[in-house]
Amino acid sequence: MERKLKQKIAEIIADASPELGLLIKEEVDRVKEENSVLAGVVYTLSEEDALKACKKMIRGRFKRTFQAVLAALLALAFFISYWRNPAYLQGLILGFVCLALLAVVLIVPARMQKQEAKNQSGRERFLLAGNKSMFSSDGESCFQLNYKNDMVKIREDGEFYYLCASRDRNWCVPKKELSREGLTELDEVFRGEDSPFEKGGRK
Repeated sequence: MERKLKQKIAEIIADASPELGLLIKEEVDRVKEENSVLAGVVYTLSEEDALKACKKMIRGRFKRTFQAVLAALLALAFFISYWRNPAYLQGLILGFVCLALLAVVLIVPARMQKQEAKNQSGRERFLLAGNKSMFSSDGESCFQLNYKNDMVKIREDGEFYYLCASRDRNWCVPKKELSREGLTELDEVFRGEDSPFEKGGRK
């Protein structure tokens, strides 16, 4: 591992609470032991990059689009019914209910993405990635994935590596924040024979 990475791991362990520091040390040792191929990088994820990545990783986009279109069409139908028959107050009420549902479908996911981006950004973080598992920490939070148990899929585009797992545990690594050496090593690990990299996964 490069010197900067070793220093960052030591700093984070020293600055973390005793419990978290011990957990980080144990996880770092575990990842080193169970992976035959290993790469490590240090990077900082900005809130802007985190939000951009969250939007690209979002699941159920087609479902939400369908829900939004359906709510809009139903609202339009109810308002037209009320316009044709003003005595049909139920149509007016249902039209506003559909508009409220439309707002929820459009606004709530966007707010959740912004909050997630804020939570994941700001602090310098290290990532240890191997051919079977990975671990990352910034001293306040930890991110650990076993490729097989967590059903991990790794893909990329020109800006990020995306780590998509079960139970909505997703992460991204901004390529522009990596050194040339770190980027090369991480790419070799992610594209290795045992890695869950999605072939042809570039966008």
